[in-house]
Amino acid sequence: MKKIIKTHVSFLWLFFRKKPVMKLMTLLLLLGVSQLTVLAERTGDEISHNLQQTTVTGRVIDTEGNAVAGVNIIEKGTTNGAITNADGVYSITVASPSSVLTFSFIGYASYEITVENQAVINVTLTESLSTLDEIVVVGYSTQVRRSLTGAISTVSSESMTMETTANVITRLQGKAAGVNIINAKAPGGGASITIRGLGTINNNAPLYVIDGVPTKSGITELNPDEIESVTVLKDASSAAIYGARGANGVILITTKHGTAGRTKITMNARFGISGFSKYYDLLNTQEYGEMLWLEAKNMGVAPNHPLYGSGSTPSIPDYVFPAGKMEGDPLVDPALYDHTPGATFYNITKANKQGTNWFDEIRQPGLMNEYNLSLTGGSEKGTHAFTIGYFTERGIMKYTSFDRYNLRSNAESRITKWLTIGESLGLSYSVGKGNRNEYGEAIPISQSYRLQPIIPVYDIMGNFAGTKGTGTGNGENALAYLYRDKDDYSHNLRGLGNIFGEIQVIEGLRIKSLFGFDYRPWDTRDIFRQNPEFQEAKPSDILNMYSGYTTQWNWTNTLNFTKSFAGLHTFNFLAGTEAVSVESKDISASRSTFFSDDPIFMFLNAGEKDQSNTGTGSEVKWMSYFGRLNYDFAGKYLAEFTFRRDGSSRFGANSRWGNFPAFSAGWTLSEEGFMASTRDYIDNLKIRAGWGMLGNDEVGNYNGFTTFSSNNGYSYYSINGSENSLTSGFYASAIGNPDAKWETTTTTNVGIDVTALNNTLSMTLDVWERKTRDMLFRVAIPHVVGAATAPSVNIGDMDNKGFDLNLSYQNSAMGGDFTYNAGLTLSHYKNKIVKISGKEAEFISGGDFRQMVYTRATEGTSYPEFYGLIVDGYLQSQEEADAYFPMYGGVYNIAGHFKYRNINGDDEVNDDDRTYIGSPHPKFTAGLNANVGYKG
Repeated sequence: MKKIIKTHVSFLWLFFRKKPVMKLMTLLLLLGVSQLTVLAERTGDEISHNLQQTTVTGRVIDTEGNAVAGVNIIEKGTTNGAITNADGVYSITVASPSSVLTFSFIGYASYEITVENQAVINVTLTESLSTLDEIVVVGYSTQVRRSLTGAISTVSSESMTMETTANVITRLQGKAAGVNIINAKAPGGGASITIRGLGTINNNAPLYVIDGVPTKSGITELNPDEIESVTVLKDASSAAIYGARGANGVILITTKHGTAGRTKITMNARFGISGFSKYYDLLNTQEYGEMLWLEAKNMGVAPNHPLYGSGSTPSIPDYVFPAGKMEGDPLVDPALYDHTPGATFYNITKANKQGTNWFDEIRQPGLMNEYNLSLTGGSEKGTHAFTIGYFTERGIMKYTSFDRYNLRSNAESRITKWLTIGESLGLSYSVGKGNRNEYGEAIPISQSYRLQPIIPVYDIMGNFAGTKGTGTGNGENALAYLYRDKDDYSHNLRGLGNIFGEIQVIEGLRIKSLFGFDYRPWDTRDIFRQNPEFQEAKPSDILNMYSGYTTQWNWTNTLNFTKSFAGLHTFNFLAGTEAVSVESKDISASRSTFFSDDPIFMFLNAGEKDQSNTGTGSEVKWMSYFGRLNYDFAGKYLAEFTFRRDGSSRFGANSRWGNFPAFSAGWTLSEEGFMASTRDYIDNLKIRAGWGMLGNDEVGNYNGFTTFSSNNGYSYYSINGSENSLTSGFYASAIGNPDAKWETTTTTNVGIDVTALNNTLSMTLDVWERKTRDMLFRVAIPHVVGAATAPSVNIGDMDNKGFDLNLSYQNSAMGGDFTYNAGLTLSHYKNKIVKISGKEAEFISGGDFRQMVYTRATEGTSYPEFYGLIVDGYLQSQEEADAYFPMYGGVYNIAGHFKYRNINGDDEVNDDDRTYIGSPHPKFTAGLNANVGYKG
């Protein structure tokens, strides 16, 4: 055929030379003939190819003869694949008899076989304890565990569902080395989490990525039963793909998706109980009186107390009367009891001579109930997963509770061989009721330690007893506090999900576009009720209402290309762009003095006094470009290179963009010939090393800009010189710093992975060092600037270093029916402030109590450290007290008082003698977990 076409073209060429006027027609004919030639060649190739194609069918079972649904069958070296159905049956068309089929499924050893001339290939898969072939979710894609070069920890759904807690993060406790978690005590409360300690004086919270949607907010709304896996990216080489938002580590959460096979219905119910981890042994009434007498004796004074008298021993009275009134006074006759707030003879209480244990009065066993229903299934054309869940918790303090409702739908559909679309949608609604405050001296738990045991819960008329009596202190009835807060609530709704489309352009080349969203509206009510029994009583009910929302969207586009050469070299290239926008608005209002204390009538428009309204709003945007290249040579030598460029609206135009590179490498020694003699007991041995740079912009959304506000105190002006002509204006509320730049963190990590004893024993050890430079710190500004908040500037450096160790053992017995595993995690970190502005006296304040800073840091210390006075024992006598340095003007120079050390060597003890007295950071953190199962 080629000869005929060639002759035809020669004839047209001669004709063209003789007939110039036919130039255009001849050109068109030549184009047509060229297309005909290509068509003829392609047709011949396709006929030849089709003659070699082979269709293979078969069935996949396990060692007990049960069908295995959802097994992936891949023609090796291609993206051609199939999935077994509910009966374990598959069908696949391969290129030629020399094609190799790979059968893989989680929990089973992979199996490969050459097709040859077989039309039917039945396969039996055997269970495997090895996790080396496990697919691990990493930034924007997945990798096989054996090819990882970064410091990454994973937690499976099985281990997540072994306990009953409201919070996903709580279930990570003790399962990932280097992950430190402090749980909230309120029912349904969140958890504070840091990865590898504190790396900055700013926000140390990690970035969460839920099914491709990045978020810094809490994840208490997630149902743990919906989660397939959690991956923690701990070092910069693994987290650098997330650039500016990954400096404190990244937690990737993947929810459950369907698998091929008949629809599977799963129902489960879990129950749990919780309580206080520490109980305080409180004094009873007699012990409290004896303590007061001992105090007086140590001070060298005669005992005298309004309640316990002035005898040689304390005498417990029968009644506790209002301040200034004593027994026998006609105004304290119980018949004249008056419950009116402010009444002189209000709140007569019968003394509790045995003593009130206020801690016992407010606590109760916390009860948790969790119910879930899921439907999963699918086919080669698509998969689906649907989950509905309900969680309820009764708090460990009375009159507190939490309820959460969850709904999730995940689906994927393979429209054509080259197009896949899908969605992931999670909805949650939660209600927290009662007092949910966890910190401070005024919360109920603190009040239970402050209240004296002589005070009963109720007075003689059955109302709450309190501290109106002289000498009863200023603690508030803790049970009354909780009871009056029982009508407080916090409603939270959240919709989080994504839709995506993925195109397979050619073999090994995929393009994916994902649009994610996160919408979180909330509504909170706090009622501060009258407490007439309290020494510092509120005169009327106060209603505070808060509401707002946060809206986020992200658009992520990625290109992923994988290519293997000669069966030895494998390259994977990822490139992408991402845009993220977050907008928040909130409003709050307060009223007091309502005609009824019934919450059904308490609305803002019903309050008569103390009207207050405020509202705020903010937004932030990021734009990013990123890429990653992975190289794998024969499974022995691994390398990864990552680069990300981020732009943040939090910085001014001078330094809005930052560049964040990273690289890592791995060497699988167990694949080397010189390790052959160890393969009977060492299954895998790999060493890793990596370096990376990350950024941090957690300094508020408008640090780069001067912002203005308006309020009655600062920006109302008398334009006409008259007090009756006030006009609202604006004042500078925050000074901007347009030259502030990215806070950068570089991390060096060296690690080793070992799997031994037929994949039953595994160990991972990472040693790391993290250096944060250009740390953003808010410095003091001159008072002439006014009430404006100072901006953050780049003046600080911090170093942090440590190690993470993870040990685990897993095995089975009784033919695999009985399984057991145990894990140990151990980690250590220590940080150090290297520089703060270069000024010797500069320091960073930490926590404070009543305007007294109790933690702070300066150059050379860790961040933070406890800061206070050093105690050198007690003043044993008044003579010793009088002879010692005046402590705070002599106020504390009393026998029996602490003797504070004079640090600076002057002639007195005061705040100038405060110094660094200890560290709140643990030297080591450890976790231990163990599980057993039978036919699970």
